[in-house]
Amino acid sequence: MGNYLNPHKWRIYYDDGSTFDSVSGQSDQAPPDGVIVIVCYENGVGRQLLQGWDWYVYRRTEGWYGCDLHGLLDNLKNYPLEFSAVKQGRTVHTARFKEIIARADAEMGGSA
Repeated sequence: MGNYLNPHKWRIYYDDGSTFDSVSGQSDQAPPDGVIVIVCYENGVGRQLLQGWDWYVYRRTEGWYGCDLHGLLDNLKNYPLEFSAVKQGRTVHTARFKEIIARADAEMGGSA
């Protein structure tokens, strides 16, 4: 993912309100379940909020991205040595979802 615009290269926000970021540890050390949103920074792209996916994958060559089950299986089959983490997304009530997204946006440089 290259040089980042923020000291937190990425931060994961979970359904229980907890977070885990690249300062706390490596992608494979983050809790595996309950992901609501992952905020990540990349030069040339800026800040990204990855949300609404069934699965979140960290590939050493590309960083975080979201996918459905078929995308997860395709990527695990085609690029098995590039993966360092797979996390499962979570569906929560709309009000809780909006609350967590607003928090992520505000804490990670957004305008919400």
